[in-house]
Amino acid sequence: MNRHLSFGWAWAMLVTLLLTACDRRPLEVIVERNTHVRINVDWTSHFGQRPSGMTVRLYPADGSAPITNVTNDVDGIDVGLTAGTYYLMVFNQTEDEFGSMTFSDMQQHTAAVAHAARATLHGNSTWDQGVAYYADPEPIGVAVDTITITQDMVDKGISFERYKKGMTTNHYYEGADTYTYDEVVLPMTSRLNITVHIKGIGNMRSVAGYITGMADGFTLYSGLRLNTACVLPLDTWKGAYEDKEANTGVITTSTATFGLPYDKVVLDHRDPKDNRIVLCFTLVDGTTRLFAYDVARYIHYRQVDETLPLRDRYAMSLELDLVLQAPLIDEPVLPDVKPDRQGDGFDAEVQPWDDGGTIDVGV
Repeated sequence: MNRHLSFGWAWAMLVTLLLTACDRRPLEVIVERNTHVRINVDWTSHFGQRPSGMTVRLYPADGSAPITNVTNDVDGIDVGLTAGTYYLMVFNQTEDEFGSMTFSDMQQHTAAVAHAARATLHGNSTWDQGVAYYADPEPIGVAVDTITITQDMVDKGISFERYKKGMTTNHYYEGADTYTYDEVVLPMTSRLNITVHIKGIGNMRSVAGYITGMADGFTLYSGLRLNTACVLPLDTWKGAYEDKEANTGVITTSTATFGLPYDKVVLDHRDPKDNRIVLCFTLVDGTTRLFAYDVARYIHYRQVDETLPLRDRYAMSLELDLVLQAPLIDEPVLPDVKPDRQGDGFDAEVQPWDDGGTIDVGV
């Protein structure tokens, strides 16, 4: 009798276990539910070129670790996000792929900074001893945004639910809503174009120089230039006669830059000595002449799109046109000298170019 009761009790327990094992999900606990977010990236409108790769970083507003995605598909990326607010930052390449700048505090969106790197391969001569040169920056573009995912968005746009009971199982859903964000990348660097008018240009063999007071970096999320400055070398020049009989002409150069420090963007905030250009000319007799000018008041921004917010307008359209000429600044006057054995300078028989033409000027 007892044997039959024991057998019946065991059989009932077995049936109960089999029935409850048929549906495990009510016993599982949802530990994460994501929604599908599509981030489209426009590189060509303002940045001007599609990079070979990009970094997409989402900083949760709750202070948790940022979500980083690196991809070669630079047109966009699909991500799954839980409910919450995220600060989005998109930039070309990765931090390690830039040789002309370094990055710091990238774990916090408000503190992330790009700094100009030292130009370690640039040497010094007797005329510029002690000058610490920084590298002209490679092109870098940044897009930022704030993305808020509500619980209702998650419920309507579930990309997957993660359940956990002993082990993790993912359940994917097809056909859920997708939330799309369109981002436009803005350039954080531009060109510094310099023109120097010279009297006695035919007496010049080569020129080298540098400019001080340029911003040495920027904050990635705000786009503001740092208020610390650096020195950029000016090594590659082109020359042309304006009036060959009068022996006058111009030399020009261009270099990449982060622009002016934030506090110096507005012309009225600049002291003339905030930026100085130093030029060392080697004459045809082998001697050198050194010229230095305070030029902060002659640097101008060229605004390309005035409809953009102030920060974005400066970020995308920073072009510095620096013209040194009388009567604003005394032109360099190079003295008449006799050529040494290395030959003449800008002489038509030695350098075959006509009025209005240009040649590369050596360093």
